[in-house]
Amino acid sequence: MTSALLHPFSPPAMPEGDFIEIVRGEGSLVFDSDGREYVDAMANLWLCQVGHGRTEIIDAITAQMRQIEAYNTFAPFTNGPASRVAEMIAERSPHPDGRVFLGCSGSEAVDTALKIARQVQQRRGHTGRQVIVKRTNGYHGTNFGGTSAQGIAPNREGWGDLVPHFVEVPHDDLEAAASVFADQGDCIAAVLTEPLQGAGGVFPPVDGYLEGLRRLCDDNGALLIFDEVICGFGRTGEWFGAQTFGVTPDLITFAKGVTSGYLPLSGVAMRKAYSSIDRVPVALHVII
Repeated sequence: MTSALLHPFSPPAMPEGDFIEIVRGEGSLVFDSDGREYVDAMANLWLCQVGHGRTEIIDAITAQMRQIEAYNTFAPFTNGPASRVAEMIAERSPHPDGRVFLGCSGSEAVDTALKIARQVQQRRGHTGRQVIVKRTNGYHGTNFGGTSAQGIAPNREGWGDLVPHFVEVPHDDLEAAASVFADQGDCIAAVLTEPLQGAGGVFPPVDGYLEGLRRLCDDNGALLIFDEVICGFGRTGEWFGAQTFGVTPDLITFAKGVTSGYLPLSGVAMRKAYSSIDRVPVALHVII
């Protein structure tokens, strides 16, 4: 029999008994309801960077819950944990003097980054800059913006019309990207890419590709967005893939490994200029 739970990326009619029920985790191991042990080689879903069952993390979460479980940060409110984690993330990012906007999921972070990029162009007076250049094989979550940005064709199918103004280029063809900029450069708001593509096949960038995207964006007034929901927080050997590959984007999305799955958290780290009231104001009510 099926259960009330609808599983993502799974046949809706698949009986609940056909699924493997994971009941416990310890370090790099997980255990199912029949007592079988598995090496969690996918780290849950590319997110459990520090391993399962870390008591010091569980104790810290419990202590915070006893004080207050959560509270919004809309003006005039703030809270210490949100401020501290934003500072810690910024310090470890390619933008140590930048700003961090927090959310709850990687999909939410991607949609927020797309909205920030478009709003930056609007605030600059470039109202016609709405195009987002995306790459084949790219995965950018399941919200409408991220679904529209998908470079994995089956993930875009079955929903009717998606968000317009996305242009896809082959994932490792810099000349194709340059051709799009030559044709539509005045209309491009940003390029969205994973520095190392994940769900679409685990493709590292070819030599010079990310550097080439950075130059194209700089030469044409577009922003460069790195989607690091999967590869951020140590998965490439540095805090962010941007640091591993030596290319600094304007916006970085993150989620998953930032908490290793112990709590939902995501966000966008950005250059300070893109959140500055006197330069390019980003209104919270617009981007959330």
